[in-house]
Amino acid sequence: MTSPMIDQLRAWTSAGWLRPLDLAFAQFLIRLDPQAPALLPLAGALLARLEGEGHTCIALEDFLGAPERFLDWPASGHAMLATALGDWPHAAQWTETLARSLCVQVTERNASDPANGAETPLVLSAARLYLRRYWRDQQFIAATLRQRAQQRVADAANPEVLRPWLEQLFPASDEPDDALPWQKIACALALRSHFSIITGGPGTGKTYTAARFMALLMATSSTPLRIVLAAPTGKAAVRIDESLQSAVGTLPQLSRIPDMTAAFARLRPARTLHSLLGARPDSRRFRHDAANPSNWTYSWWTKPP
Repeated sequence: MTSPMIDQLRAWTSAGWLRPLDLAFAQFLIRLDPQAPALLPLAGALLARLEGEGHTCIALEDFLGAPERFLDWPASGHAMLATALGDWPHAAQWTETLARSLCVQVTERNASDPANGAETPLVLSAARLYLRRYWRDQQFIAATLRQRAQQRVADAANPEVLRPWLEQLFPASDEPDDALPWQKIACALALRSHFSIITGGPGTGKTYTAARFMALLMATSSTPLRIVLAAPTGKAAVRIDESLQSAVGTLPQLSRIPDMTAAFARLRPARTLHSLLGARPDSRRFRHDAANPSNWTYSWWTKPP
C-alpha cells in the first residue's frame, strides 16, 4: 500500500531530509498510478532528491550498497531509510517491482524512446533509474558522441608525416622499456577523430599529453587554429591554465613553432562550459547548440581537479 509510504515521506519532508518538491513528485506518481507498489513513491522521492544534488539518475547498486554516500542524512534518517527499503534491498528487486508500474518504462541501455509511444515519467535502464528527460538527454548525447567518434578527420596528416613530430614530442627515453607509449598513441588517435577522451588518475600525465597534442596540432595544421580550453567550474578553469603553463615548460622546441611559450600564450584563458556555450541570463537555453555550433576548431574539456 502506498498510503503508509506517503506518510513516511511526509515525515522525512518535515524533518528536512526531503524537499517539498520531492514529496510532491512522489504524490504525482501515485496520482498517475494509484495501484502502484509502495516502492514507486519512495523511488520517485529519492530520485527527485538526488536530482536536486546534481545526479542524473539513481545507480541502484551503488545507492543501495551505500546510501550514506548520496544522502547527507543523520544516522536516524538512514536507519528509517533502511527499514523502508527492507522489502527491496537489491537492484533486481527494484527492477521487478517498478516494472509493474504504469509510471516506469524498463528498457535496454541504448534503446530509443518506446515504440508504443508511451511517455512514462520514469525510465529504468541498466540498473539505473532516471527521470525521462535526463534519460532522453543521455541517449541523445551518447548517440552524438558515438557518431563523432566514428567520423574520421578528412585531412588528417599522413602517419609518416606525424611520426617525426611524435618522436620529438614523446622521446623514447621517456618510456620504460616494457611500456607502450600510451600518451603518444592517444595523441595520434585524437588527431584522426572528431571526438576523443583522454583519461587517467591524478599524476598520470593528462595535462602533459594535452600540451603535446596542442603542440602537434600547431605543428601539423595548414590553417589557423581556434583552440579553446573549458572546464565545468571557474576554479577548474584556473587550474587548467596553471597546469598547462607548467606543462608547456617541458615541451621541446619544434621547427614549425619557433617560440613555444608565445604560441601557447596566444590561447585564451580557459573558460567554464556555461561561458563557452553562451549561457544567457534570461533563458535556460544556450546561444550555441546543435543548430548553432561554436566556431572553435578544437575544444579541450577537463573535469574539476
